[in-house]
Amino acid sequence: MLEGGQIRLLDIKPINEKTSFSFTGLFLLIHTLSVISQSGITTFAKSCSINIINLTGYLNILSRLDFTRIKNKKIAIYELNNSGKIYFSNLTPAGVHGFKNSSLSPHIEAYRKSQGADMRELQFVSQMAFKMEPLELLTGNYPLYGFRKFIERKDCTDFLLYFDTLDTQFRIDNSSLGILELKSLLFEQYQIEIKNSDLSAVKLLHAKIPDVMAQHDDLNYYNVYNDLYTAAVRQNNTKDKAFYYKTAQEYLYRHLKHSAQHYDRDIGSRIAITVSKIYSSHGTDWLRACLATFFITFIFFVLFAVSLKELDLDVSGNGAKYFSGTIMPYFFEFINPLHRIDFMSRVSPPGGWTAFFDLLSRIFVSIGIFEIVRSFRKHVRS
Repeated sequence: MLEGGQIRLLDIKPINEKTSFSFTGLFLLIHTLSVISQSGITTFAKSCSINIINLTGYLNILSRLDFTRIKNKKIAIYELNNSGKIYFSNLTPAGVHGFKNSSLSPHIEAYRKSQGADMRELQFVSQMAFKMEPLELLTGNYPLYGFRKFIERKDCTDFLLYFDTLDTQFRIDNSSLGILELKSLLFEQYQIEIKNSDLSAVKLLHAKIPDVMAQHDDLNYYNVYNDLYTAAVRQNNTKDKAFYYKTAQEYLYRHLKHSAQHYDRDIGSRIAITVSKIYSSHGTDWLRACLATFFITFIFFVLFAVSLKELDLDVSGNGAKYFSGTIMPYFFEFINPLHRIDFMSRVSPPGGWTAFFDLLSRIFVSIGIFEIVRSFRKHVRS
C-alpha cells in the first residue's frame, strides 16, 4: 500500500492474479501508472492523483482494477483483453504537476477542534511541523493516518500544483473490455478516441459518452455507438439509448454515403436511413415525425386534388377560399391510408394521375406512422 509520495513512472507487471497493489491518499502523486498484465492483478486506487493510466495485456476472471475519486488527465486502454472487472468512478479531470509547501498551522488548529482528533497524532504533528517541511511530514512514512484523512475529507487542494494547461484524453484501442464500469465521469471534458474495440458489455452510470465528432473512420464509430446503444438497452437507459442509436445511424449514413463513391450496392440502405433521418431524426423525435408526416401528406394532398378530372385550382383569393372551404375538409380523410381513392367524388371524379399520387401518399403516410410509433418506443422501456 502506498499512501504518500511522488512517483514519476510505475510499471506493474504482475506475476499472477494474487499480485495486489493499493494506492490511496491526497498526498500520493503518480505521474504515469502502467499495468502490463499477462495473467491477473488486483489494484485499488482511491483519493490520489494519477495523471496517466495505461492498461494493456490480459486480465483473467479474478482480476479487479478499481479507480475511485482520483485526479487524472489521461486514460489509455490498448490491446487489452479483459475477463475481469475494471471500475472508474468519480474521476476529476485534472493534471497535478506536484506538491507545494503550504502552512500546516490552520489545518492543525482545525484538526484540534474537530471531534475524534487523535491527541498523539496532534502532539506529534505540532512538534514536527517546526522541524521539517510540511510536505516531508505529510508524504513521509509517519504515523499521521487520522490527520491526513482529516485534510482529505475537506478536499483540500492547498498542497497541489496543477498544470497550467489541461489536455485530458480517454483512449481505447484494439481492446475487448468485458466488464468495464464507468461511473460519474465527465466525458465532455475529455478528448475521446475509441478504435476497433468491443464496448457492448460496458456499464455507464451517471455518465454519457458524447459524440466525438469524428471526421473519418465512420464505420468504426458506427460500431462504437452501436455497442453503447446495446449496453444502454441492457441497462434500460431509455434516455441515452436514443442518443447512442441516433449517433450510430449518423455514422452509418456517412459511411454508406462515402462508400457510394466507389460502389453503389447499399443504395437501398442509404435511402432508408435518409428517409428516417428526415422524418424523425433516426427514430428519436416523435414530434418531428408528426410534423413531417402532416407536411409531406399535405403536399401529396395538393397534388392529389390538382389531379382530379373536374377540378381547377388557382392561386387567386377566390381559389384559396374555395380550397380552404371545399377541398381542405377532405385532408383528414386523405391522411388515413385506408381511404377510398374516390373519397372526393362529390367534388370531382379521379383523373389520370390521381391513382399515382394516391399510391405515393399511402406509402409516405405509412412511413410517417411507423416513424411516430418507432420514436415513441425509443423513449420507453423495452
